[in-house]
Parts: sequence; structure tokens; C-alpha cells
Amino acid sequence: MAFLGRPSNYTRPMIPEHPAHEFYRAVDDVVGGVKRSVEVEPEGGWPEAPPLYHYTNSRGLLGIVGSQGILASDAACLNDHSELRYVDQVLSKVGQSLEVRTEPGRLLKEQLSTGNARAAFRVGAFIASFSADPDLLSQWRAYAADGAGYAVGLPRNSQLYVLDEVPEDDEFGPREPWPAPLQQVIYDEREQQAFLEPYVRAVVSLLESYAEAVSAEDGVGAVRYAVTKVGMIAEHFAPRIKHPGFREEVEWRAVVRFPEMLYPGHRLRFRPSAHGLTASVLLQALNAEGLARLPLSELVLGPKLDSVVGSRTAKFMLRQTYNVSPESARPDAEVGPDDLVRVWSSATSYR
Repeated sequence: MAFLGRPSNYTRPMIPEHPAHEFYRAVDDVVGGVKRSVEVEPEGGWPEAPPLYHYTNSRGLLGIVGSQGILASDAACLNDHSELRYVDQVLSKVGQSLEVRTEPGRLLKEQLSTGNARAAFRVGAFIASFSADPDLLSQWRAYAADGAGYAVGLPRNSQLYVLDEVPEDDEFGPREPWPAPLQQVIYDEREQQAFLEPYVRAVVSLLESYAEAVSAEDGVGAVRYAVTKVGMIAEHFAPRIKHPGFREEVEWRAVVRFPEMLYPGHRLRFRPSAHGLTASVLLQALNAEGLARLPLSELVLGPKLDSVVGSRTAKFMLRQTYNVSPESARPDAEVGPDDLVRVWSSATSYR
């Protein structure tokens, strides 16, 4: 029977490189750099975080101490649904400020200026919120049982991770700790635009260079691709960009982004909420021995809690896991030894 394959002298035909290939690869490289900057340590490292405070109620405090971790919730289930859409307004202003020289560039500028670049694109993220202010009335009211809760304090430059919870013999195998970097929220409008602008301009520059080398029809397809990719860039940076009206919160966020394929290893937790169920991941830290241990440095009692009874009870509870400062410290007291948890009461006037 005759051999029906390719003859021995067959050579694969050369496929000429098309400008589109280079354009798509270059745009993907820009987006890939953004993804790496929020999922893996960026060039220059993460910003140094100050002492940070997570406001919670009594049940939340027990869960934090018991699990040695803080839950980061699905970003789609934040209390304010519009919060992560604010970045669209910033992206619109960046679009309006673009200087373009080609028709595809003009189309991209027009699309971005509408504020609808992310209309058909969403990626998953898990967020845990912290404040640099340990005694903020709005935070007590909104997140700490209307003042009858607590602010859990983490020391300066804490590093949080989603740790592997799968047995080594599990089919998914052990997973490396996945970073949940603490990122400072940007409130100033000019800073927000300056933060997004270099990435948008990089895509615009690639589009315009490409448009000058191809037909008008190819240019239109490239515009659609560029709009989608700029939307992805804004999506990844959305948790860091917040309306100026919230600036008093001085918020930092631990933001977790990992592919859904990793969920079986870094398992999700679920809790009832106004959304029905909310998915979360547990954020923990590693001590010098490589064991999961949350580096708790302070516990602030809410303004509605009795400063004497509340402090004593909190210390009883904490001593089961931590070394606790023997005296209640004022909020302006110097931080003591790293291994002591300071317990003190809010000085906020609550009405």
C-alpha cells in the first residue's frame, strides 16, 4: 500500500509574518505586564504598608483568631455595587485626554471616552479591606457592629497569602502560597489618571503604528481588540481606584487574583449574605517556622464596648493564642515588643 503521508523532500511553506501578529503580541505583552504587576511582585516591590486595621464584629473577631486568617470576599459581592465601576469614569477622562493621529486612534479614543470600555468584560478578584486609621467613626458604624465591634491591627509591612489547604496526596497536589499583596487605594483624581495613562497610551501607540501599515478594514478589527485589552487593564487596577469621597477611609486592600483552575487547591469558603452566598478565600501569613499565623499586633475595642470589661474579656480570649500586653495601651502609645498584642479602647465620640 502506498504511503499517503508527506514526501521526504517536503518542506513546510513559509507563512509570511503579518503586521497583525506583531500588533496582537505587543498588546498582549502590555496586558501581561499589568497582570503580573497585580498577581506577582512588581518591579520595585510592593509599597511598604503602615500598620493596618480590619474592622469587624464579634463573630468576625472569633473567626479571625480561630482561623488565623482574614477572609477576602468576591469583589462582585462588595457592599457597594458601583464601587469597582468608578474606574470607568477615570478611564473615560484618560480617553478624552488622548492625542491621536489616525482614524483607528480616533475610534479608540471615542470608545474609551464613553466610559463603556469594560461593558462586556469582568475578571474575578477577592478583596479584604483595611484602614490605616485605627479609630474611624464611619468604619465603626459600617463594619464593626455599629460601634460594638473591633478593629484588628496588623503590624507594619504585613505579607498575606492564600495558603495551600490540600493534602499532599490530593490529585491537585500541593500549591505554592499565592500572594495577596496589600495595595494602597488611590483617591486623588489626577493621581488615578496618571496611574492608568501610561498603559492606555502604550496600547494607543501600538494601534496607531499598526494602523499605518494595514487597510482600513484591518484597522477596525484592531480597534475592537485594543478596546477589549484596555478594558482588561482597567479591570485589574479597579480595586486600587476609588471615588475621592471615600478618602477619609485611608484604605488599603489585599487583592487576590488567581485563575479559577487554582480554586480546588486554594479552596473557597462561603457565607450567607445579601447576595445569597458570597465566596471568599482565607488570607494568612507565615511565621519564621513556615506555619500559618496571623501577625496580630493590636486589638481596638469599639466605642460602644465597655473599656474595662471589654478589654479584660478580649485579653482572656487573645491569651489562648498570643502574648498580650499586660496593660491596656492608649492609641498614641509607642508600639511595644513585636510579640505583644496591645489592647485599647476607641476614643471616638459616638452618638
